Amino acid sequence: MGTRMRTAAGIAGVLGALALGFPGTANAAAPGGKIWVSSYSANGAEGYAEDTASDGYCVQARLTWFGSGGKQDTDWSEHACPKGEKAYFDKAPGDGTHWRANRLVVDKCFIKDGKSSCSEVFDESLG
Repeated sequence: MGTRMRTAAGIAGVLGALALGFPGTANAAAPGGKIWVSSYSANGAEGYAEDTASDGYCVQARLTWFGSGGKQDTDWSEHACPKGEKAYFDKAPGDGTHWRANRLVVDKCFIKDGKSSCSEVFDESLG
């Protein structure tokens, strides 16, 4: 799968945003985890979700693909937990028959006691 070309500053900005966990340690109750997207294109994305804290939460990546004509598809990584575990993903837009996406949104989700909370970490036009 090809990686989309970007400037060095653009790559650093995207990678920095993707590796975000919850900042600092001011709120001991905040769950810890990160999502890393190592490559992406209109045809697919690869990366991992990583649990970075011993807090009882699992971490999961949610990838939402958008295509022409209102097409939309959502893919999920496996859960990553306990601390230090990574759940790798290799996903493509469409189920069964794959199609080219024109936008990809990636969310970081935390799961605990059957409840989940997600926040966006990446929103990229795939032109």
